[in-house]
Amino acid sequence: MPTYSVLQLVYLDDTGDSYYRMRWPGDQLAKQTGWSIVNLDARSQERLALAEDVDLLVLYQSRDIDLLPILHRRRSRGLKTLVEYNDNFYAPAAWSPVVKEWSSPIVWQAYEEFMRIADGVIVTGPGLRAALTERVPDQKFTTLRNHLPTPPDPLRSQLQRKTKDVSVGWGGSFGHLADFLSALPALWRILKLYPASELHLMGNEALLDLTCITPDPGRLKSQLRFTPWGSMQQYYSFLAPVQLGVVPLLESDYNRCRSDIKAVEMAGLGVLPILPDALPYSEFINETGAPTYRSWAELASTVSNFLKSPELIAPAVSRCHDYVASRRVGPVDHERRLVYQSFLPPEPQEQRWTYCAGYHEINGTAEVAAQSKQTLLTAQEHLTLGKDDAALACIRGGLDHNEAQADLALAEIKILGTRKSDAFLEAVTRFRNRFPLDLRADLLAARVVESADFQRSVWPFIIDRLTKEARIFCDFYQRGVVEAFRPHSGVVPEFLSPLVAIFPDALRLRFEYAESLRRRGELLLAHEQFHRVAQGIALLEANGASITDLDGPYVRMWEAALDPAGMVEIRK
Repeated sequence: MPTYSVLQLVYLDDTGDSYYRMRWPGDQLAKQTGWSIVNLDARSQERLALAEDVDLLVLYQSRDIDLLPILHRRRSRGLKTLVEYNDNFYAPAAWSPVVKEWSSPIVWQAYEEFMRIADGVIVTGPGLRAALTERVPDQKFTTLRNHLPTPPDPLRSQLQRKTKDVSVGWGGSFGHLADFLSALPALWRILKLYPASELHLMGNEALLDLTCITPDPGRLKSQLRFTPWGSMQQYYSFLAPVQLGVVPLLESDYNRCRSDIKAVEMAGLGVLPILPDALPYSEFINETGAPTYRSWAELASTVSNFLKSPELIAPAVSRCHDYVASRRVGPVDHERRLVYQSFLPPEPQEQRWTYCAGYHEINGTAEVAAQSKQTLLTAQEHLTLGKDDAALACIRGGLDHNEAQADLALAEIKILGTRKSDAFLEAVTRFRNRFPLDLRADLLAARVVESADFQRSVWPFIIDRLTKEARIFCDFYQRGVVEAFRPHSGVVPEFLSPLVAIFPDALRLRFEYAESLRRRGELLLAHEQFHRVAQGIALLEANGASITDLDGPYVRMWEAALDPAGMVEIRK
């Protein structure tokens, strides 16, 4: 008897997201339904063939544009595709390992393309849903919470494994470090008052050095118990003896979009979570009455109360544990099954699907290069041989197959730009309409077409796009804007003022603005601009090459962590 087939393209690694969002739910779904569920590594060659005919395709954190033609073909045949995103990629933390990737509007555009084409979008919580629905219709979205993979042990047995004296614990990846370090001074002060208490930490090895932000690190470190970051099971083992779990959270657009999994993990292991009174934890707090805080002073006060009166911990953690055991355990939860079921066809498809009912994890064969990159390499070989027409034909063939390949469309424009034909500007217009977050074609045109009339038409568009987007969008394009505008600053000086307002730290633009003001006789205004340029040059000269040795993400992490106004009050 045929069974439904579900293909989930995932990253088969040991991160929490991989387990909570795809690997554990896939296994649970197979047991609940008897479907054939395959978790295939999203980087495998086999993904393209298997994705065509499967009854339901689920893409996790995908911006794999080679899949987009398949999604269109599936839709034409009545087959559904779901996509899932777990993070606010519009606002990554400056110290996050993925900040470079997620600071790119070109990457955002690919994510948005998948959300628009897919039949449904799955997210982890209300904050992320609100952030993504600013650009994608809300009716496509479903919120599926994180769940524990197995029912937790009885609370009585868990409490027997706790430390004798009250212990406080926190564990997290590098992306959480600023949150924790911001709260650490308050925690150290409390630990000093209770020398029998312990602080249990789990994280990157660098965390040990980063905790030295107290006048007496040696004595207080005697209360520290550190565990290097490891597998999910090691993280659960780390939490097992802890009594109080702190969940620091700086106010940021990224943090508002997190899930509440830290609270669920802690409560499931008999740890009382002390939570920020913030959006990601609103439901958990409402359901459990878990202790909350709205400032670091309140966090310290709450921890202190439990250290002073440890008998208050058990009743509070019991309410949290009961909630998790009854409502946040994957094997007994059917939310994901119901969502998937609503997107399945009336009957299983006839297909070349060799996987029996049950759950399967497959790494597949690693892909050498994406199709778009292979096309670009072939086109470049033609260009090297002086065969421009062959290169253009190659690129256009790739675009006929998949029009969503922005890099191919840009390569076509570059070739046309060398010919200075009408087709060049027509291609720029097509690119602008097809890829609204990608300014590369307009900036290229601004460099290629020198006429004042064209400059006066293209720069208002570029400036308008920049003023409508967030700071991170402008930062991404700053170098390209400066390089494209500088040769034309004397021809269209009227655009210097708005560009300087958008990029106040761009010394080259400010210098050109100062020169423009001087030539117009506006000497006092020119002096102000020259003065600011001079200050910038002096700063660079004083620091010399040594400034390039600074670790920008590290500096920004401490800037956020040590900001006294970092969390005066948490916004819901």
